[in-house]
Amino acid sequence: MGRKAIYFTLEEKKAAKRLQAQAYRRSEKGKQTKAAANLRHHEEKKGLVPPRSTSTGLAPAEASTALADASRAVSAPVDSPLITTIDWFVPEEWVPGLGEPDAGADEATASVPGVVDIPDDLFDRAQNDLRASFGAVHGSGPLLGLWTPPYRFTHAEEDVTYLLLPNIRSDDPRAERRAVLGAFQCCAVLAAARDRRERWTTLSVEELEVEVQSEIAARVDAWRILRDSAIDGSWSDDVDIALDWGAKIVDMLAEEWECRLHGTEQYTQLIRSRDMPWQRLVSDIMSSTSQ
Repeated sequence: MGRKAIYFTLEEKKAAKRLQAQAYRRSEKGKQTKAAANLRHHEEKKGLVPPRSTSTGLAPAEASTALADASRAVSAPVDSPLITTIDWFVPEEWVPGLGEPDAGADEATASVPGVVDIPDDLFDRAQNDLRASFGAVHGSGPLLGLWTPPYRFTHAEEDVTYLLLPNIRSDDPRAERRAVLGAFQCCAVLAAARDRRERWTTLSVEELEVEVQSEIAARVDAWRILRDSAIDGSWSDDVDIALDWGAKIVDMLAEEWECRLHGTEQYTQLIRSRDMPWQRLVSDIMSSTSQ
């Protein structure tokens, strides 16, 4: 018999995570984590400590340029199905870097133990259904700034139909902007997952912890800035898409890190069983697309 499920619905799971987050924030460890993050942020802003470097060994601006140049070379072969494995159709040298964290101190958050605090509304948005035009796009489409540190939003071109394969009609659901841009986000998600697999199975938790915390903190900071850019409480379509994918990326990275904290054996087993969050994401998108 399989393990009995504890939470049967998404709402129950979200409620349980909220209770866990509240308990963590009230705990001594949670208070110490928040205090340390606030102090680090203050010292970096005042120039009392040097900014953190990225995992590439480059300064943030240099890493950003290198990644931007590499991302233009990302290309999806027209005959490659998007499958839920870790080896994908992107160059091995295309490795997402890390940004500089900018922790916020006055916002209600859901906690990821041992990593960084995540806003409740980011977690809520991460539960939204995502779309991607599998088998309908080609080339190195726009990534909305979500894969270039410090992960600040950039608009895509007004017309993205040039990214569609010639046989895709304009009335095809896969031609919709949200689905087209989502396909390239999936490509980037799997590229980053492959890089993590290689690093996270060879380096210790102690060696990885700072860079994981830094990336999540930078992504959360960029997400907050984008969320707060709303005019009259609404966003453009591209901003809405970026908020959805940005939240999902943070949520998946935090969950995957929790898996890694339990050891490399469990981490690799979850990959083999296709139970990593990014593997489930692609499976869910493919299932909804085929319906």
